[in-house]
Amino acid sequence: MLSERAGQKMNILSAGKRLLRRNHAATLRYVSPMLLSADMKTLHADVTLELYGQFKTFAVTLPAHISGERWHMRRLFAEAAVDLLRALPEMQASSHKITLKIPDDPSLDASPPDCHNRPVCQPEETAMPTDDRLIVALDVPNAVAGLELAEKLGDSVGFYKIGLGMLTGGGLGLANELKQEHGKRIFLDMKLFDIGATVEAAVRGLSQFDLDFLTVHGDPHVVRAAKEGTAGKPMKILAVTVLTSLDRADLDAALIKPGSVQDIVLERASQALDAGADGLIASPQEAALIRALPQAKGRLIVTPGVRPAGADLGDQKRIATPAAAIADGADHIVVGRPIWKATDPRAAAQAILAELSKSA
Repeated sequence: MLSERAGQKMNILSAGKRLLRRNHAATLRYVSPMLLSADMKTLHADVTLELYGQFKTFAVTLPAHISGERWHMRRLFAEAAVDLLRALPEMQASSHKITLKIPDDPSLDASPPDCHNRPVCQPEETAMPTDDRLIVALDVPNAVAGLELAEKLGDSVGFYKIGLGMLTGGGLGLANELKQEHGKRIFLDMKLFDIGATVEAAVRGLSQFDLDFLTVHGDPHVVRAAKEGTAGKPMKILAVTVLTSLDRADLDAALIKPGSVQDIVLERASQALDAGADGLIASPQEAALIRALPQAKGRLIVTPGVRPAGADLGDQKRIATPAAAIADGADHIVVGRPIWKATDPRAAAQAILAELSKSA
């Protein structure tokens, strides 16, 4: 009897070891448009793989001399990403064998149409005009989720913000795809802050993505360096004054000089505009005061901290409704959670757009 049970236990253990040794498929979920390096020697793309229900995004570089149909290039980038996945310490520590699975999807496995069969892009139809005063913040974990949200919003939204939270999840690749393949405008919210030379180099590198807006902190030396980094590209540099999630108590904790939040916002706004900023990031509560500044003539005011009436405030402290922000002088409003957390994101966006149309 004991021998029989021991044999059963050994069979179970053997089966478990065989299970661990079997092949596990990493499914290709996303390959961004490919970018040629400045020296024209390498191609770069972000690749997202799904393994065990988790998304992993890899920055892949291949020699520029490789060529072929786009479906072939996608496969090469995906295979390189699987190699990077296999090289992860947790993969090497296990006995899992990782193979690549490419779904039976025309956008991935065939000569792709211009829009990859995604509903967010409809080249054969006349594009409906969008109200770009609304910028939707894609504050979701990765490029796959961002693209899914863009598909839900469709042609109702033409302007998207991609921030630091998605930087390691394929954010730059998503920015490039939405811009180049779907005709969307892109606001990259990096809030850069460093010594001038580093900021200038970073902005010069980001300018290759054909972005519309890029944020930096409003310190004059940062703004001047960022403008140098654009090197004549049309990308607008927007300076952050005081984050909309901060109040006077937060400024005290950060050892910011005394004075009302509004006074500090106005002082930082004036300095940033004098340094050459194309526009400012400020709460809607300060939009009217900034618009009245002589330096603000012809400059952009972009306001996060916008919440439809009755919406959850989240971590925002200095807020206004969409219509109020525009009425007070904002050129663009940024709305994230009230849209992407909604049961019907498209309906939520359209409700905000309807409010803006009444205030036009």
